[in-house]
Amino acid sequence: MKRILSLLIAGILCIPLLAVTADAAAPASFSGTFRQGYARTVAEMVNTFRTGSEAWFWNEDNTTKTVYNTADGTALKTLTYDYALEQIAMQRAVELARLFSHSRPNGTICFSCTYDGYQSWGENIAAGHRTPAEVVDAWKETNDPYAGQGHRRNMLMKDYTAIGVACFECDGMLYWVQEFSYLTSTTPATDPCEDKVDCTVDSDGNVTYETFKARTGDVNADGKVDATDRMILARYLAGWEGYEDKILSMDAADIDKDGDITASDRMILARYLAGWEGYAKYFETETANQ
Repeated sequence: MKRILSLLIAGILCIPLLAVTADAAAPASFSGTFRQGYARTVAEMVNTFRTGSEAWFWNEDNTTKTVYNTADGTALKTLTYDYALEQIAMQRAVELARLFSHSRPNGTICFSCTYDGYQSWGENIAAGHRTPAEVVDAWKETNDPYAGQGHRRNMLMKDYTAIGVACFECDGMLYWVQEFSYLTSTTPATDPCEDKVDCTVDSDGNVTYETFKARTGDVNADGKVDATDRMILARYLAGWEGYEDKILSMDAADIDKDGDITASDRMILARYLAGWEGYAKYFETETANQ
């Protein structure tokens, strides 16, 4: 099932805000994996959209359009990727796995989610879309009238200067979040997060998460070091399509801790699983999910 919602704090609520709270029967803990490489691709696509020939939306009369990037019109600028907004988006994406709404599981509005005192001013959310291109296309709402183009207007807001995006996978569902702002933070850049995380919901509905630390060699982060990990690592190093996504802990795959994943790591894992003497030292000091 695919779902999308948009919200602009300083303007019209594009789709009615759901006055709901988290399902009391929902689990108090769950886990998932961030897909921030996907998320940052979304931001690039938004900037391509803003600066291209498709940058238009219907006005309320559904007869005339606001059109950008024409010879005699306003040219939209690209949005700066903002790492504080990304942190907000990541928190919100985790919360969507608990409650798909612009309301947070603790009952507050989405804009109460902050990072280092910084907040967003517009939010788009979606669930169920499998690729960056698919979710951006859904958010464009090209064939919808004015009332159905709230996500589109958010992406084309001329006064926004910054964007942060998140993608979180939980139980096979991808949750997507775009956060927009008129201001740009000074939060330092980070590498895209692809971590598996454990999430907890307290009695007030507050959702927190922490990185799952897999045992060395447990490349698929299932709590075991076994032949499946060896197979995934071997196929990843051989360049098999799709196997980069199967490595849920790059740190666990770097068995010799030299800062890179190489044939040496594959050899150590294979010999450890085969019972070769002297190879247990790479694994014996850790326990799963420590």
